[in-house]
Amino acid sequence: MKPASGLNSSHELHLLVSCKHADKLLSEIEEILRSASSKSPFPKYRIDFSPAQGRTVEDHLARIRAQMVRVLRSLGITPEEPQLGAIHSIRVTLAFVRIAIQEMRPKVLAGYGELPREMLAELNGLMPELEGLVERLDSYLARGEDLQARLSRFEAQTDDAAEVKRLGETIQSRGLVELRPAIEAILDRLEDQRLEIAIFGQVSCGKSSLLNHILGADILPVGTTPITAVPTRLQHGTEPKLLVAFAGYKVESFPTSRLAEFVTEQENPSNTKGVWKVQVEYPAARLRQGVVFVDTPGLGSMATSGSRETLAYLPRCDIGVVMVNSSSTLTLEDVRTLQLLLDSGVTVRVVLSKADLLSKTDLEKSLRYVRERLQSELRLDVGVTAVSTVGEHEVLLRQWFDEEIAPLQERQKQLAAESLHGKIAALGRAVERALEAARQWSGQLEPERLERLREAERRLRQAAGEIPTVEAACLKRCDEIRQLGPAALRYAARGAVEYWRRENSSRLPDGFPRKWLVKTAASVAREITQALEGLAGALTQALREVSGEMEIEREPGEDLAGLLRGMPQIDLAFESTGIRRPFVARFGRRLAESSVERQLREAYGARVNEAFVSHGRLLEAWLRRTLYAVQQRFDLHADAYRAQLGRILEMKPVSRG
Repeated sequence: MKPASGLNSSHELHLLVSCKHADKLLSEIEEILRSASSKSPFPKYRIDFSPAQGRTVEDHLARIRAQMVRVLRSLGITPEEPQLGAIHSIRVTLAFVRIAIQEMRPKVLAGYGELPREMLAELNGLMPELEGLVERLDSYLARGEDLQARLSRFEAQTDDAAEVKRLGETIQSRGLVELRPAIEAILDRLEDQRLEIAIFGQVSCGKSSLLNHILGADILPVGTTPITAVPTRLQHGTEPKLLVAFAGYKVESFPTSRLAEFVTEQENPSNTKGVWKVQVEYPAARLRQGVVFVDTPGLGSMATSGSRETLAYLPRCDIGVVMVNSSSTLTLEDVRTLQLLLDSGVTVRVVLSKADLLSKTDLEKSLRYVRERLQSELRLDVGVTAVSTVGEHEVLLRQWFDEEIAPLQERQKQLAAESLHGKIAALGRAVERALEAARQWSGQLEPERLERLREAERRLRQAAGEIPTVEAACLKRCDEIRQLGPAALRYAARGAVEYWRRENSSRLPDGFPRKWLVKTAASVAREITQALEGLAGALTQALREVSGEMEIEREPGEDLAGLLRGMPQIDLAFESTGIRRPFVARFGRRLAESSVERQLREAYGARVNEAFVSHGRLLEAWLRRTLYAVQQRFDLHADAYRAQLGRILEMKPVSRG
C-alpha cells in the first residue's frame, strides 16, 4: 500500500526527475572510473587515481544510489521500469556512428580546405572499411542471440558437431570476429539439417512461377520485383502458414496471402519493415519432409539494397539451381552466381526457363550454347535442362523434378551431411590460418617491421579507395556514350568519303555504316575497360603485397581481373545501302562529308541515337554490377587480412632502450 506522504503528483515527479538526474551524473563518474581500463585511442581523462581509490569511489556511488531509492520508496514513489531495450539502443546508436563515418568523406573534408591529392585514395577507402565493420556488428545484434549461448546448448554427438563446437569456442575465445558469420551459418545448418535447394536467377526469369508449380498453388508473388533480399523458405506443413522473423528474432504468423507485403520492393521498399527471415509452410506433395526450397531475390537486383543479404545467403544452401531465361540466355550474373556457389562447395544445377517461347530447334541451340559456355568459362561440365510452366510444355518441369530433384530429396540426409562437412572443413582451414598467423606474430616486433605492416594496411585502404574514383570516371564515360549518336554519324560519313577517295566505286564497303558506328562506341568502351583492368590489377597487387608481407600463402580468387567479363556490345543490327555518293566528293571533302552525314542522319539518325542511349544504360548497369562484384571479392580477402593486421598491430614494439 502506498504511504500517505501528502505530496501531490507534481512534487513526486520533481523528486523522481531530480533523482534520475543525480543518477545520470553518478553514471558519468562511473564512466570516468572505467576509463582506466578503456582501450579507446582517444582518452578523455588522465588517470591520476589508484585502483584502490577507484574501488572506494564505486562503493560510495553504490551507497548514494541505494539511499536515493530508499528515500523515494519511503515517500511512496516507485522508480519506473526501463522502457528501452539495450540491443535496440545500441543499433540506433550505430546508425549515428554510420552518419559520423560518412562525415569523413573527402567531399566533406574539402569544405575545410583543399585536400592533398595523394591522400584522396586512402580517405575514400577509409569510409567503406569502417562502414563494413559497423554493418557486421549491426547484423550480429539483429540476430538477437550470442554465439556462446548457442554453443552452450549445442550437443556435440557426432565428429562434425564436436568439430563445430571446438571451432566456435576457438573463434569466441580468440576474438576471431571475421569468422563469426561462417560459424553462425554452420550452426544454423546443424540446428536445421533439412536439405536446402535454392533457386537463383535474373528478375522475371520464372523462379516464382516454377516454385508455385512445385507447391501446386499460387503462393509466391509473380510479376513483381522482390529485391528486399529476404530469401523465402518453402517447406512442408500440415496447413498453409506464413512465418515472418523481424530483426531481433521477433516472429509473427500471417496468412500466406500476405507474403507480398514482406518480400516485394513495392510493399516493403529497401526492407523498411526489418524482415530478417520468411518461411512458408504448405501441405504440398512435392515438399517432402526434410527438404526446403528457397526463393531468392532476382540477380538483377544484387547491386541494390538487398545485395548483402543475398550474397550472404549463397553459401548457406546445399544445392543451388540457377535458372537461365531462354529469351536472354546466360548472363554475367548467372556465371558469377555459379562461380560463387562452386567456390562455397555447393552442388549446382542449371535450368533453361520459359522453354515454351522457343521452337524445338532454337531450344536445342540454346541448351548447347549454355553448356558450351559453362564449360569454357567455368570448366563446369553440368547438364542443362529446359523447363516451362505453360500448357503442354509443363511436362518438362515435371520431368526435371522427377528425374533430378526427387532423387536428391531421397538422399537429402546424405547430401545435407556432405554439404555440412565441406563447410566445416573450410571453416577449420580459415581458423587454422588465423591461429597460425597469431603464433607467427606472437611477442613483440621490431619497430621497422610494425611500420611495414602499417604500410601494408594502408595499401589495402588506398587500393579500396580507388574504387569510387574509377566508378565515377567510368560512369562519366557511360554518360558520354549516350550522347555519341551525332558524333558517330559524322565519323561514319568521314569514313565513307575517305573510302570513295581511295576507291573508284559508287558502292560502299560491306558493313557500312555499322563498322564506323561500332568503332565510335568501342573507343569509349575501351577507356572503361582499361580503367577497370587497371583497378583490378591494383587491387590484386595490394592483396598480394599484404599476403607477402604477412607471409601468408596466397588464396585462390585473389586475381580480380577474371571478373571483368561480359561487357555489352552496342546493338546496331542494320546495314545501309541507300547512301548516295555525292558529286562534290571530287571537289571538296568537307562538303562531301556534310552531304553523307545529312543522308545518314535523315535515314538512321533516330535509330542510331536510340541505340547509343540504350547502350549507355546497359553499359552503366554492367559497370555497376561488375564493380560491385570486384569490391565483394576484394573485401572477401581484404577483411581477413585487416582482421589479422589489426591484432598484430596492437602489439607493442620492441624497446631499444
